[in-house]
Amino acid sequence: MLQAVLSTLPMFVCGFWFLTIILDRGRISRAQTMLALFMFASFLVFFAHAYYFNHGQLFFLAVESLYTLSSLLVYPLFFLYLSALTEARPGRLGEWLILTPSFLFFILVSLIFLLMPEQETAKYLNYVQNHTDKAGLSGLVLLQVSLIRLSRLVYIIQIIPVVIFGVKKISRYQQDLENYYSSPGDRSLWWARNMLYVLISTSMVSASFTLIGRTVFDQALGMLLIPSGLFSVLLYIIGYVGYHQRFTAKDFAEEISITDDTAVRPEEAEPNLREKLIRMMEKEQVYTREDLRISDLALLLGTNRTYLSNIVNHELGLSFSDFINSYRVKHAKRLLMDTACKHFSIKGVGESSGFSNEASFFRVFKKETGQSPAAWRSSVRAGS
Repeated sequence: MLQAVLSTLPMFVCGFWFLTIILDRGRISRAQTMLALFMFASFLVFFAHAYYFNHGQLFFLAVESLYTLSSLLVYPLFFLYLSALTEARPGRLGEWLILTPSFLFFILVSLIFLLMPEQETAKYLNYVQNHTDKAGLSGLVLLQVSLIRLSRLVYIIQIIPVVIFGVKKISRYQQDLENYYSSPGDRSLWWARNMLYVLISTSMVSASFTLIGRTVFDQALGMLLIPSGLFSVLLYIIGYVGYHQRFTAKDFAEEISITDDTAVRPEEAEPNLREKLIRMMEKEQVYTREDLRISDLALLLGTNRTYLSNIVNHELGLSFSDFINSYRVKHAKRLLMDTACKHFSIKGVGESSGFSNEASFFRVFKKETGQSPAAWRSSVRAGS
């Protein structure tokens, strides 16, 4: 009973999120469609695992073919999901070619199973299920074993480009957000990068268990608990956060398009634009506005965001978010030191300084000072 629960738990988690996403037709986006496909492929992977651990026999060869297909689809589909989150336009044809190995191996493995005589099929099943000596294998059986082992190697190799290019996409998109919004907030995709790293790490653990041999799990259920628990929790988090991630690169592009249509279009940048910017920050304290955008500031300065971005990014060497938050932290420090504001809560200080929430205030303040707002206030009061 326990083995049945542990072996099927990740499958049910993936199935739950797949159905939740596709049934929400009124709100589903291109990114969520890719997330649903990722969850469905993961569902098939864990269905195959469950079939093995619960000693399924009748459809073993069909499940083996299905596992070859779905296991090689998981990481490419997650990469396409990241592309849908970070690219305003649909993915290029070249990106879809990363699905080719999965379908190629599926076709070859399925074809060999179909061509196998009954006697060789029995030899293959005996080898896979009972781990008999490979030396006695020949013909199509030996070819199939080699092909499936090659597919496992491809599974590991494809992780490398998925991580490299996936992280690049997220970092580029995040940089664009931080150069447009003072507080990216829920628009941020750092969670996706972290989930990618954790997904890869968990898969490496799973691959290690596979090298040990699946039959080991039959004698030690505690070992089955580790990958089952890890994947169930991880996939649930990916499904939950991905389902609630409504803002994507497409929404970002549409917002920029709308603001650019109403933007001021001077023929050239003002020679004293940098001085005007600093003066506005120090005198008018526009940084205290929550969710301030670079387009808002450009409008106040009578310029466009391209000229303003050049000042902030190249002349000052900062992202727009870091530029605004540096003023917010200075403002927060003044409030924390001001005895007239000692009744302010930490949350109140953050809100008065322009931060949208306490978590954002805590993160940015600690990044700037190395201390939490409360610890910094205590250290200043103790030293005075």
